[in-house]
Amino acid sequence: MNKLTIEKLRKQFEESAHKDKEEVEFWYARELKALLNYSLWQNFQNVIEKAKVSCANSGQKVADNFKDVQRVQTMWNGGERKVADLQLTRYACYLIAQNADPAKKEVAFAQTYFSLQTRKQELLEQRLKEKERLQERKLLHQTEKQLSRSMLERGLEKDEVRHIRRKGDKELFGGMGSRDLKAQLDVPLHQPLNNFLSSVVLSAKRFAASLTFLNVEHQDLQDKDSISAAHKSSNQAVRETFIAQTQIRPEELPAEEDLSAIRSRLKEEEKVVFKLEIKSKKRK
Repeated sequence: MNKLTIEKLRKQFEESAHKDKEEVEFWYARELKALLNYSLWQNFQNVIEKAKVSCANSGQKVADNFKDVQRVQTMWNGGERKVADLQLTRYACYLIAQNADPAKKEVAFAQTYFSLQTRKQELLEQRLKEKERLQERKLLHQTEKQLSRSMLERGLEKDEVRHIRRKGDKELFGGMGSRDLKAQLDVPLHQPLNNFLSSVVLSAKRFAASLTFLNVEHQDLQDKDSISAAHKSSNQAVRETFIAQTQIRPEELPAEEDLSAIRSRLKEEEKVVFKLEIKSKKRK
């Protein structure tokens, strides 16, 4: 396939994309039919049905990717009629291309086009989730630091503060200490446990620490025992809510990628983007 054909098809596929109210791209099935060089709607419907099966087998909701709609179609004589159509996500288009006739150059192009676009979307979603975890980790650190400072201001020793925080974590994780939890999650002993926890667990820990800080300040708790009891109660309450809402115990969630590795990767990506920006400016 030569460059001119590739550019022509790329332009056609991009111009055929629509956007919903939330600025999310989608394609209409009848327009995709023409793009993939199918003449009969019935033949194209067979391809769509195969794509729906593939969608279901991948664990995705068919209705979320293949949405039934009614559209007004202009007839050859200038009249109009309503026709059944489908509003397709990028993933749905990818599946249709995978199940279409690969002998058609348009289909061969679409298979690669939507595959790359889908991959870009997956990478975007992955990066957003990674940044969300990094932000939760940062907020947890700030909250725990705030709580520790409050306890130190009330005359507690650093060892006592660490002991209270460890007891709180045990309450949240069903009696499991940091060492036990690291062993269960296969986290290296020398690495911080928080770097391997999911966003939702980091958020739960932060909420428990926030509750304790609020109680310490509001009730003006001064001694080690009362503060420890407050922190224990906060973590118990968060654990109970967590289980009630998710039917999952916090300690049962698997470990995620080390946040220190994610930080390094994002920094490297930022360097690449910066270099490309410099090169772009030099060309101008």
